[in-house]
Amino acid sequence: MGRRTVGRRVSRRLPRATRCGLILAPLAIAACGLGVNDVNRFVIVDRDSNRTLTAYEYDRQGALTQVQTYGAGERVDRVVEVQQDAAGNVLRTVTTERLGNVEVVDYQLSTERDAAGRVTKTIQQRSDGHTVETHYGYEGGSLRGAVQVTDGDALLMQEY
Repeated sequence: MGRRTVGRRVSRRLPRATRCGLILAPLAIAACGLGVNDVNRFVIVDRDSNRTLTAYEYDRQGALTQVQTYGAGERVDRVVEVQQDAAGNVLRTVTTERLGNVEVVDYQLSTERDAAGRVTKTIQQRSDGHTVETHYGYEGGSLRGAVQVTDGDALLMQEY
């Protein structure tokens, strides 16, 4: 596979009818009512073929609203619509495959805090049965790292 260019940004103004035709009707109606009509789009492109691989769309507030994955011939193979709460936590994703398969996943987040009010653990439970548990470690009042465990198995560690 060729080299990839990450972060090519495209800003575009969508017609009101297009913006209101989203899968997540409550978000689309709210966006139309608020007059939010700018979409920021970032794409990942294969530099050698100049073919778009993935596109990310964000609303005016910077929240991720959609991810499009492209296949051969620049055909959209998968679209993931993302619904978030005001704090940026994912509440629901709706994934639509090119062949028409649709998967809706709802997310529920619980948070544990220490005596100082710092987040020490989050548990994200998904309606499809998957769970992501993240543990946060502090040193001298500052966040030092996080360990993320997916379904009690896969492990991701980040140091700050």
